[in-house]
Amino acid sequence: MLKFGYERDAIKNADALLATGRTNIFESTGDFVVHPMAGKWIIAAGIQVFGPNAFGWRFAAALLGTLAVFVAARVGRRLFRSTLVGCMAGLLLAVDGTAISMSRIGMLDGILGALLLFAFACLVADRDRAREELAHRMRQCPTDQLGRWRGPGPALGIRPWRVAAGVFLGLALGTKWSALYFIAFFIVLSLLWDRAARRRAGIPRAWAAALRRDTINAVVSLGMVAVVVDPRTHHPSDRFADDLRDVRPRRQCHRAEAAMSVQQSGSITPGHLAIFGANGIIQDGGAFPGANRVLGVLHGANFN
Repeated sequence: MLKFGYERDAIKNADALLATGRTNIFESTGDFVVHPMAGKWIIAAGIQVFGPNAFGWRFAAALLGTLAVFVAARVGRRLFRSTLVGCMAGLLLAVDGTAISMSRIGMLDGILGALLLFAFACLVADRDRAREELAHRMRQCPTDQLGRWRGPGPALGIRPWRVAAGVFLGLALGTKWSALYFIAFFIVLSLLWDRAARRRAGIPRAWAAALRRDTINAVVSLGMVAVVVDPRTHHPSDRFADDLRDVRPRRQCHRAEAAMSVQQSGSITPGHLAIFGANGIIQDGGAFPGANRVLGVLHGANFN
């Protein structure tokens, strides 16, 4: 990606050649892309600084994994109001085997986990800041003759920590599409915290008040900001259009090989379906070598 602006296929024995110092290990065809580009750009930043070697491609994930330990400690302390609990949270993450492994290898999973943790930390900070702002603005709200608050309470306006959480969620979404689930979860969690804050402040019908005052803010700050940030992480080179024509023949070659396997075994496995795509056979109309073999098996064969 640093050299061409997009993912390319690697030649055979690329790992062994790279270990000897050779960097010209790419073919002229585009790779079959599974994940978005944000996490790959983060890994590429480490390679740009330290070179195309084991340290370079592992540096970014290791750095984010290390930062995640300190952020986890800070989040634990803020959530439980206990320095001891916060330190325990950071320690447990620091010695967790999966976290250590994901921080030592140049893969997207560790980067995704760190970005989601950063987003959660911003959301926790927003929760505390919003409670303080709500208490301040409630002093200016009208009350009835009994001293009770009237209406849904004040709107809190733009909340910088919530917007920051949306930015990190957008980066996470640009790393792996599975971040979509966390965006939805964080929106719901944020509304639950807002509802609790308004109920604690004495606002009647706290659920209705939170839905009225905070829903749009949460959806825009966490959802829309993430959706806007995600495309900004994609920066394909102009040369991508020149090489795009090579991607489809290569994909058809993979499907043809899988089709031959289907014909020989007489069954279709989940791996075959992943290669063909959810509706790949129908959408292509049999426009790849071996498609008719697969269609024949689909009509009368078993599925493993």
